[in-house]
Amino acid sequence: GHDTFGLRDALCARGLGVRVFAGSSALPRGAEGLDAAVRFLPHAPLVIYQQSTGWAEGARLLEGVQGRIVVRDHGITPSRFFSASDAALRNEVRAGETQRAALASDPRIAGFLATSPVVASELSELGAPPERIRIVPPFTRVEALADLAPDESTLRRFLSRPADVLFVGRIAPNKGQHRIQRVVARYAALFGEPLRVRLVGKADPRHGAYERLLRRERGELALEGRVQLLGEVGEAALKAIYLTSRVFLCCSEHEGFCVPLAEASWLGLPVVATHQTAVADTLGSQGFVLPPDTDDDLVAVALRRTLHDAALRERLVEAQRETVRWRFSRDPFERALGAALDGLGA
Repeated sequence: GHDTFGLRDALCARGLGVRVFAGSSALPRGAEGLDAAVRFLPHAPLVIYQQSTGWAEGARLLEGVQGRIVVRDHGITPSRFFSASDAALRNEVRAGETQRAALASDPRIAGFLATSPVVASELSELGAPPERIRIVPPFTRVEALADLAPDESTLRRFLSRPADVLFVGRIAPNKGQHRIQRVVARYAALFGEPLRVRLVGKADPRHGAYERLLRRERGELALEGRVQLLGEVGEAALKAIYLTSRVFLCCSEHEGFCVPLAEASWLGLPVVATHQTAVADTLGSQGFVLPPDTDDDLVAVALRRTLHDAALRERLVEAQRETVRWRFSRDPFERALGAALDGLGA
């Protein structure tokens, strides 16, 4: 949703009239329902379609479009990550994979706005002509988040007991919360120093098996009381949580981009990440991204150095913030979008 409205605002800034349509039963503010879309889309000169999991209604809507179609592609988490998840979710993701492949090879599509080089590579492998693919990182809230006052009650609650380790992302198998738990357990074993961990992100009942795995492993690893799951929180509370944390640890196994890395970087929180292509691209060449085959003990060592080496923390924070400033803040987003659409003749 943030990316959709970021696209809208950037296009409006170019003097274009923009309408947003969504299929949700609870429409976000500023969006219209599908009945309005049916009437409007045949007359729209340009339609930007946000590709996600399978959406049959969206595919039907595109059939009636007479103008140019551009697909905004964030990537799809492969269905293999959800083998133990709800069957309906697996089917939804597989349908998304099928629909994405169909769009990639559809000659009606004027272009693709990929959120990262890895997403662009996936589209090319699916059959999208490389000359129709442009990379436009997703719109991030970093500047708005920086200007926002943190939630006072959350700030008071956590100031006295900051999190040593923070991760922000939905509770899902590809997000790597299970590895974070293993790493902090190894940290305690290696250094005799238990860490306080906070995990922020929406819990989806369809990932119930994964949540049970996390809960069971917390017991087996003696982490009860050390790992706090905060669920989905508002932006003011999220900022307070970023400000009362010491290190952002990312062990994600699949990302199309990873917006929380940009948020943490902008707000001055050093990031340690295990290697995943989109994560490495987001953090840039100066980010603390560990080699692909780094084991849990070495991740724990990297975490300890970041927690205790003030000079390293300062270098990381400075490099991360500079990366976000020139690649992922509002101005470069608007420039990248404008150049991409101009290049695609859209």
